[in-house]
Amino acid sequence: MASSHAADIHGCAWLPDTVAVTNFTYLHYPANASNTDFVKWKAPAVDVSCNATNPSPYGLYFPCTRELYGGFEISGDDVEDRNATVVFSMYAQCAADIYEIWYTGHLQLGCEKDDNEGVVCGTRGNATASISGEHYLPPIRNPPPPQPHWT
Repeated sequence: MASSHAADIHGCAWLPDTVAVTNFTYLHYPANASNTDFVKWKAPAVDVSCNATNPSPYGLYFPCTRELYGGFEISGDDVEDRNATVVFSMYAQCAADIYEIWYTGHLQLGCEKDDNEGVVCGTRGNATASISGEHYLPPIRNPPPPQPHWT
């Protein structure tokens, strides 16, 4: 969507243009190369999970790779600034059509050392994800009738 507004799609004016991403905790372990960065967060009405076992219209696509220590492993978009990007989608019935609506949020993270010499960033932070795209899902129809057989 060029303007990134749900109202631009017929029947989708009820969708929010922004969604809060709240209470995320970002963990970074610079002293141990075997540990990568992790982030966990909550979104309204759903705890976003890697395996999408929670039945909801939301699904996490990036940067989640696997769950470990109660958080989600990420590569870290900008490790020096301790920032991460989350992209998730929801499926919406808009008039007679169904769309997959994508949201993108940037987690701006500040960091502090913890007692284990790790660095905890953005504890209980908040961010906003905005609509970043949409994908029209064509309806599933029955197959056409078989061709007549002429003898």
